[in-house]
Amino acid sequence: SDVVDFFIYSQISFPISDNLKLYLGGRLNYNELNALFSDTQTYNFPFSEIKNKNRSVVSSALINYKISPDFILNASVYSGFRNPNLDDVGKVFSKNDNYVVIPNSHLSPEKSKNIELGFKSTLINNVQIDFQLFNTIINNAISRQNGALNGQDSILYDGEMMKIQMNKNIESANISGLNFECTYTLNKDIIINSNCNYIVGRTIDNSPLAHIP
Repeated sequence: SDVVDFFIYSQISFPISDNLKLYLGGRLNYNELNALFSDTQTYNFPFSEIKNKNRSVVSSALINYKISPDFILNASVYSGFRNPNLDDVGKVFSKNDNYVVIPNSHLSPEKSKNIELGFKSTLINNVQIDFQLFNTIINNAISRQNGALNGQDSILYDGEMMKIQMNKNIESANISGLNFECTYTLNKDIIINSNCNYIVGRTIDNSPLAHIP
């Protein structure tokens, strides 16, 4: 297999005032994945190679408002993407005795729309707080679903008949959460840092989203 990835991006800063700044950005990406299956006897896939080519354009807008030297508000809206990798499109594996995951040659990139709100503040000279809220809507989210191969919903894997699953693009999913960080500077040699994260990921049918705790 081989993967080729090209991208170009830029960001522009607009100082609206001494306390208000706007940042606009954009990125163009081209990704190409090629995978050749040299062993075509063990599993009778309807293809011997996978060619996955994707183009993505994303943009971002961020605004920072400095209310005082010790309190800064920020808000951002941006889009994103994730190209399918080799594990997504070409891997054959099983994590249990019930299901085996097989390749899917028709995966598209995940696309996301994101919003973040937060603030940074210095309560007293030695204590700094950073708080962020975020929400992400993913379209074409990649999720493991039941599948079939050559009209069959099961194949022989390591001597066992197992149900077939494959990664597929589902309609949408949602990830939301918050991040809280507090830093206390005791002196020039000792800094105490505390970080807390809360995150929830659900698919459109309200099932847990893979890889999101």
